[in-house]
Amino acid sequence: MALAGKKSRSALYHNNHDGTFTDGGIDIVVENLQGRPTILRPEGGPPNHWISFELIDTKSNRLALNARLRATAGDLLQTSEVLSGGSYLSRSDLRVHFGLGLRERVDKVEVFWPTGKVQTLTNLVADHFYTGKEGEAPVPTEPIGSLLQLTRY
Repeated sequence: MALAGKKSRSALYHNNHDGTFTDGGIDIVVENLQGRPTILRPEGGPPNHWISFELIDTKSNRLALNARLRATAGDLLQTSEVLSGGSYLSRSDLRVHFGLGLRERVDKVEVFWPTGKVQTLTNLVADHFYTGKEGEAPVPTEPIGSLLQLTRY
């Protein structure tokens, strides 16, 4: 428990899917109410792979809120959802991010759009941001409004 007036150490943990956690591997910017932002960066260890999706819904809501994604990379199966949450002076990233560990490709991503349609994407290269519109093939892109831009100062 943090003592009054003392700052607690921020941490990011990776779910090992066996009931344990280790240090995570994604950069995160934490906006503090007092003082400068805190940047959490992974240090050391093997470089892990990742894949990220920014969805654009042309049928029900442009931000694709509540779209669900299920990614399969070898023996790894992950699910996530496009959410818009946050708190004072912040919000969640609208992109969906999957950590892949040492896996360099994603075999299959199923996108469950808010309209009820399901789109299947196959054989995607890791370490890329993809932008996808409902019914169209995903395109590797530079992220819009990326947190990566914030970590370069």
